[in-house]
Amino acid sequence: MSANDSEIEKGFEFIEAHSINGIQTEFVVHKFMNKILLIITQFGKIGNFYSVNNQVFSDDNMISASNTKIFNIKHLFGPESIETEGAIRYLMNFIASERQEILVCFAVKNNDNLSKEFLDRVKDILLKIPIFMK
Repeated sequence: MSANDSEIEKGFEFIEAHSINGIQTEFVVHKFMNKILLIITQFGKIGNFYSVNNQVFSDDNMISASNTKIFNIKHLFGPESIETEGAIRYLMNFIASERQEILVCFAVKNNDNLSKEFLDRVKDILLKIPIFMK
């Protein structure tokens, strides 16, 4: 069986589970032609979906050559919360592509536990996934 057969058999390019704060957190990623699907769930199923587009603007009038990332985050379905959108916005700073929309499912058991420590653990895991490696 080749690597491609294995990929077809499991359906997604990346599936992995990690224990974060004692709760199993599953990560599923798949790259389509023009989109990336990212599922982060502690329920073993999807709970919501957000569409994230990243637009990078550079201001030639600014002294520094830094770029400003502007995210267009659109809630598609499922439970919606400011905390979840904030968590997605934080994570996108590290993984968002300038050219591809990312469909994000972010379903955690308690939105009150979306601490910087938790989000940094999630970020570290995401940055080890080949699709998001820079």
